[in-house]
Amino acid sequence: MRIQFVNGTKLDLTWHEVQRMFWHPSFVALVLVISAIIILLRPYGDLVQFNAMSLTLFYANGIVTFMALLVALVYALYRLGKTIITAVIISFAVTLATLWGLAFGVLLGADVPRAMDFVLVAGFNLTFVLLGELVLSTFLLRRILKDILAPAARTQFASFMTDTAGGLHILARPPPVREVDLLGRRFAANQIMCLQAEEHYVLITLRDAQTQLLRGKFSDAVTVLSDVDGKRIHRSHWIAADAVAGWRADRSGHIIVTCFGKDLPVARNRQQEVRAWAEAIMDRPTNEKAPAKGA
Repeated sequence: MRIQFVNGTKLDLTWHEVQRMFWHPSFVALVLVISAIIILLRPYGDLVQFNAMSLTLFYANGIVTFMALLVALVYALYRLGKTIITAVIISFAVTLATLWGLAFGVLLGADVPRAMDFVLVAGFNLTFVLLGELVLSTFLLRRILKDILAPAARTQFASFMTDTAGGLHILARPPPVREVDLLGRRFAANQIMCLQAEEHYVLITLRDAQTQLLRGKFSDAVTVLSDVDGKRIHRSHWIAADAVAGWRADRSGHIIVTCFGKDLPVARNRQQEVRAWAEAIMDRPTNEKAPAKGA
């Protein structure tokens, strides 16, 4: 999905990466700080005269409602394949959360607010939340991106986060000569890194970390890539050799770590085969990773 921040930054992230961003300590700390500032400034002071318990419930309800709306809006736009403009979804989430927050206050015993009270409180909330988003996109985003990617990805994908010289080895290869028709769209064969089945769609991750969600059968997409250096590791996942950053086993089973920071599950009946394949890839020198066959 593409996300456009208030400061003009544009990023292409997967839904899994966005989920990790929401749970990153820096993001959580920012939410708590902004919430604390709003609570200390008490924009609701004249509207809600509660005891400590009711006031705690009032503010907790507002914060949780806003975050739930924000996540729901991001996910809905992701499923629709739309660009996420943070200023728009924040404005929508703040407006709905403020409306529900004031209604919740009435349920707790506060007086019914006037329309002007709603406008003033919503404007106050929106100002501080947008300031928080500006802090996120300007100062915290780079740190968060480094942390949500796997260690191998931080090495291989340095040029994804910076424009410094000596960036990505695999991006410097000559343009491929072969293309494939994947679910009605043309792609350079050696640019396809991962496929993931999502109900009636296939999420395609490309070498430059962009993603595309196309309607079609996962099995049809895998068949098209049968002569590409990659492997179907699960009924819902296919990965190119160049996207393999590591392998590990945990309580949930065997996991392939990709260069995009995503952990992909390995089917139980393919664990030995996939482990041997992944370890062979990891033994290759970085500059000898296999390109797409036929490229």
